[in-house]
Amino acid sequence: MIPGDGQHRLRPDLLVEVVADDGHGRILTPSTHNSDGSPTGLPPAGVRLGRLGREGAIRRRRARRIVEELLSRTVEVRSVRPYISVHPMGGRGEEPRIECGSWLDVQGDLDDPVKDVFGITISVHPEEPLKVGTARPVAVGAIIGIRDDVSAVVALLPVDFDCLWALALSGHLKFASLTFTPPKFRSALVVNTSFSSEREE
Repeated sequence: MIPGDGQHRLRPDLLVEVVADDGHGRILTPSTHNSDGSPTGLPPAGVRLGRLGREGAIRRRRARRIVEELLSRTVEVRSVRPYISVHPMGGRGEEPRIECGSWLDVQGDLDDPVKDVFGITISVHPEEPLKVGTARPVAVGAIIGIRDDVSAVVALLPVDFDCLWALALSGHLKFASLTFTPPKFRSALVVNTSFSSEREE
């Protein structure tokens, strides 16, 4: 799954060949024909433009570097810890209300260390709607600390969180995977995550 698109997966092992860039970090692969069938004059997707100029070449290298620098790790799950909380909410002068919250801590070991740390805890919580912030690349979560273990937080839609909850409590949650930006100041953006009963190839 890539941020902003719940039906596709980012393949960190595939290098994206940039054809053009819209100036906002989005990679464009133009079609050779318009909707009415007339040619656009642009080369087909996957073919480099011959004359991008200095600024275009810099953007192209920057976009390619972002894709190349993403890191991927597989997590072998050791344990899960479910939490449910109920608490009152409401400020002064407001009608009080009761709110409930749930989250799941997935604890495991990385197949390759991050800054010499192998242990990881992924805290997953439901959220609707999922919010896209201003950080780029667009993220589905974040690594918020790297000390005794790696601490990551990920938000899922409630229906997907329910599936993960059932998978975890039935004992079938065995592996997870994360794709993230290189950590800076012990934090990073998580751009892709998945949970499964088998190790992904």
